[in-house]
Amino acid sequence: PALDEDDLLLVCTKNRTEHLLADLARHELDAVLVDEPVGPQYHVKAYNHLLLESRIGVYGRPELVKKFGLGFPKNLDGAPFLMTAERSALRRELDRSFLSAAVVPKVVAEFDDTALMRVFGEQGKGLFAYPEVMEERLGAMYGLARAGILEDTKERFFLVTLERKVRDPTVLKLRAHYQNTGEHQ
Repeated sequence: PALDEDDLLLVCTKNRTEHLLADLARHELDAVLVDEPVGPQYHVKAYNHLLLESRIGVYGRPELVKKFGLGFPKNLDGAPFLMTAERSALRRELDRSFLSAAVVPKVVAEFDDTALMRVFGEQGKGLFAYPEVMEERLGAMYGLARAGILEDTKERFFLVTLERKVRDPTVLKLRAHYQNTGEHQ
């Protein structure tokens, strides 16, 4: 929806949260997308607007899912696993979930970039965690299957702005899109 604007310049960059928030505070950005709420540790008066919340599924090539999907999540113990970077909110959720289930997957690679992680998953290099809201696309476009859902494990995305009440029309459209499409799970 945001890309439908004729006079929009969309800048997509990956950086540490503190750098992006500094740019936001200098009004070089209108909004920042993050995977956990921004707190006082960043020393920026910013507001978190929940965009998306999704349960987390474990996905992979059908042959890997067949081998490690039965008895989920216990069968993840020792399974080749593509893991998100340690500093990500999803990694902390996964570590908590695996500890709770007494499961220790064999981490074969760690990724800052989840799209690159998905590519390795497509190549059959391991199972990986991804938001369930993307499941249909993972199957249709990439031929991946679901091994199971990690109960009580969610990924959240927040749009961070300097405004408590968002007034920027493009940011409002983006927020409305996710709130109206039923993509909160």
